[in-house]
Amino acid sequence: MVSERRNSRNKLLIVLIMLLIISINGIQNMIQSDVEENNEVKSFNLNSISFIDHAPIYIVGDDELIDYANNEGLSGDGSISKPYIIEGLNIRGSSILIEIHNVSLSFKIFNNILNGVPSTPMGIELTNVTTSVIENNTLEEGIKIIESQYMIVSNNYINTSYWGIELQYSDYNSIVNNTLINSNNGLYLHTSHFNRVDFNNVTSNYYSLYLLYSNNNIITGNRLETSSPSFGTRGLNPNLSNNNNFTDNIVSDKTYGIYLRNWAENNIYKSNILLNNEYGLEVEAFDNRKKRLANFSFNYFINNQYGTRLSIDAENMNITMNDYFGNTIDALDNGTSNIFSKNYWGTHSSTADMNSDGYVDDPFYILGSSNNVDMKPRVNQLDMDSDNLPDIWEILNGLNHKINDANEDPDNDGVSNYDEYLNGTDPQVSDITTTTEPPTTTSTEPSTTTTTTTTTTEPSTTTSTEPSTTTTTESPTTITEPPTTTKSSSTTEYTKTTSTTTTTISIPQVSPGLTSLILLVSLTVFILLCRKNERN
Repeated sequence: MVSERRNSRNKLLIVLIMLLIISINGIQNMIQSDVEENNEVKSFNLNSISFIDHAPIYIVGDDELIDYANNEGLSGDGSISKPYIIEGLNIRGSSILIEIHNVSLSFKIFNNILNGVPSTPMGIELTNVTTSVIENNTLEEGIKIIESQYMIVSNNYINTSYWGIELQYSDYNSIVNNTLINSNNGLYLHTSHFNRVDFNNVTSNYYSLYLLYSNNNIITGNRLETSSPSFGTRGLNPNLSNNNNFTDNIVSDKTYGIYLRNWAENNIYKSNILLNNEYGLEVEAFDNRKKRLANFSFNYFINNQYGTRLSIDAENMNITMNDYFGNTIDALDNGTSNIFSKNYWGTHSSTADMNSDGYVDDPFYILGSSNNVDMKPRVNQLDMDSDNLPDIWEILNGLNHKINDANEDPDNDGVSNYDEYLNGTDPQVSDITTTTEPPTTTSTEPSTTTTTTTTTTEPSTTTSTEPSTTTTTESPTTITEPPTTTKSSSTTEYTKTTSTTTTTISIPQVSPGLTSLILLVSLTVFILLCRKNERN
């Protein structure tokens, strides 16, 4: 009988212990579920990237690259899919900081800081290499690539005193999404063909994008500006270069937006924005060789002193379906057999269109010795996205003239872009009227009168003159802001900092008191049951 009671108590004890464990786990799961429902996240730190001080790198040939990779413990195997990766280095010096020649293996120069003194010729120089990448580096001198193919140069931040990125005798390369700030020149292609130069931001004081003996290149979506306008600054400058395609580039605050000085043929210029330049398009008489057979279409010549100026060397230029707006002089032609047709002329004295065919009844006479005429000037400006908003209005008001955004409301004032256009207001500045009422004061004096004053703020009608910086999204990569680089005025020490993100969560835990209480209650019940069994 006693044995049976012991067995019963043991069984009961086991059951109570299991119930105790289940209860505690259930409470913890309930609390954890409540935390997740409240969108709280676990605490973590993103550590700052550590850059290792390193001497300049000089490699010649595949064997030296393999030895360097083994000695440095580089990831990758030199194949196209797994290139050797040179990353996380802080290199300083007065010579070329990374120099690689005559290598057939693939490599990637990624996320490094390259600080050269002002006399440093180049930050990176590569000769006779292929299928490799230069990406996300910060350089104080530029990148030169010689006799190389299928290279990608992307997302680099370059602050240099001479050339930012230079290709020489190099074909089938891509220069994409780089930021170049320098006191002289930006992008330079010398005897280099079939390259892509896309979506770069170039701020320079002389050449922004210069081609010499370079053919069949595609130049798209670049923004070319001048940091401090001075005489002779140039945007797109193909020199002795043929069959190139310049599309969707923005050139502003230059002496010459597009500059043709030496012989060039069959270049295409389409959908470019030439803004606030002295000459939007300049064809200069220089060597008595004709600059001819160039096609200019769907471009925007805005707020230049001269929209287009053609010298005596300009021949058979086809200037069709462009918009001229806000220029002091829209066009001057001293050349031969140049064609102006179906352009919009902001300085045209007539807008009459009696037959409603979309063309002004009176021709537009071009200034200059050629006595040229646009016989079919357009009544309306270009509207390439068919949203009933003139492209130039969108450009000057910071909108994307490539997409239909008539119903959008970027300033959140309840007025669509289309209505802002009709009202002559700025789509980037709210038109909401702000009314301020002072608090009402209640007085017990019978002679006191409470007065409410209403102050109304009129909406701003300021028109922005900045062009839209939105471009097409052909780029395979995304522009990133350059890492912060600081230089002490008294030393040559450089520091690159990366923000550390810390997010904190407080996950509730079962308190020791609650656990003890549950355990005490369970043991009390167990003892009472045991005594009851003993009495029985």
